[in-house]
Amino acid sequence: MCPRLCSVFALAALALACGEGAECTLGSDCPDDGFYCNGAPSCQQGRCTPGEEIACDDGIACTVDRCSDELEDCVFEPDDGLCDPGWSCVPEQGGCVPECTGDADCPDDGSLCNGVPSCDRQRGVCADGEPLDCDDGHACTLDDCDDALGCVYLPRHDECDPGEICTSGSGCAQRFCALDADCDDGVFCNGEERCEGDLCAGGALPCDDGLACSDDFCDELPRSCRYEVHDERCDDGLPCTRGVCEPDGCRFEPVEDGTPCDDGDPCTAQGACAAGQCAAPPVCEPRNPCESARCVPQGEGHECIYEPKCDDGIDCTLDECHTQTGECSFTPLDERCEDLEPCIDYACLPEQGGCTAVYLTDADCDDGNECSTSDRCIGADETIHCLGTPSSLLSCDGGLCVDGRCCPEALAFEAPRAGRCCCDQDASRPFCCLCDCPDGDTFWNGCARAERDCPSCPCVVR
Repeated sequence: MCPRLCSVFALAALALACGEGAECTLGSDCPDDGFYCNGAPSCQQGRCTPGEEIACDDGIACTVDRCSDELEDCVFEPDDGLCDPGWSCVPEQGGCVPECTGDADCPDDGSLCNGVPSCDRQRGVCADGEPLDCDDGHACTLDDCDDALGCVYLPRHDECDPGEICTSGSGCAQRFCALDADCDDGVFCNGEERCEGDLCAGGALPCDDGLACSDDFCDELPRSCRYEVHDERCDDGLPCTRGVCEPDGCRFEPVEDGTPCDDGDPCTAQGACAAGQCAAPPVCEPRNPCESARCVPQGEGHECIYEPKCDDGIDCTLDECHTQTGECSFTPLDERCEDLEPCIDYACLPEQGGCTAVYLTDADCDDGNECSTSDRCIGADETIHCLGTPSSLLSCDGGLCVDGRCCPEALAFEAPRAGRCCCDQDASRPFCCLCDCPDGDTFWNGCARAERDCPSCPCVVR
């Protein structure tokens, strides 16, 4: 805020001079008007905002409270005119006090705890009495002051060691006994003392109800207990229930339906209570029928993640979504399953997780060898494979089949009765021997390391 002594015509100019509304990043970017009582300016949403005027209030009705720019502090000035006639304002005594010329002019409030008031003749006003000091120096006593009785001391036996009891005169000490009556200290509020063995022991406190939601009080006169319940101490952490402190503990009941609630989840907006539950809508909603939305907490905020609604996670299905109704369909496509083994047929079976093997045992197949015949699937399950019978009777692309392999035409040789030979089938024996031996109709073919290694019967060497 700019200086308070401003003319109406200068307000706009002063606002600009003080930087009000100027762009900023930090509070230090905003110029201070130099007046302590106007408060420090701050940066709010990228704009300089005037500070809040300092409010001074000491809570005393007879003082005039104001803020001083010169002292940079609050000033509280007593004003006797704010008191009734015959009374003066004394802030250190809490406000208006009677005027006096002697002690008799100062009324006594009747409390032994406050001491006897007296007249401060130099100032001409009554001064408070000296409060009673009720500390008996014993840690085991609860020291208090009663307006009518003065100092009272409640012995607390539980503050003493085993075998000792507390007295207001001597503190913790042993007391020998024969009967319970020998131990009775006559105090109601510290429980019934008892004789255990030959030593006095303290009893249970008479006014402890064991409830965390109540404050327990014991009145020595008239020797009775009283309790103050605090429903606010009953808290189950749920936004749509209220706690009630009852004699057997906390009971929780639903608040009125429609009560605003916050379930503390950054991924939900403010909700409303219904039947004791916080019905809070999600902050991330799908933007169309074919989209799903999920929320990821980010510190105190969140991030919305949008994904296709219709995705069954199976690669071999065609996932489609009806743009009007949001209904999903998943169509199995066997062609998306790659068949790498001719004896295994893969089918798209969503109920089994996607591409599933179907084993074609004893079925016809193609082992990919043009020099084999009678190809069949042999084996079972994972060991199944396609295998054919090697042949030397077939032709192949660019040559002749010899023992189940394709031999290039330039390296193959065929005899009418000896059969076929492929000179490159063994690099260490490059000569092809095709022999037609007349004795016993024996036919032979094979490879040799040299021409001389062929059999002696009539042979053709290539």
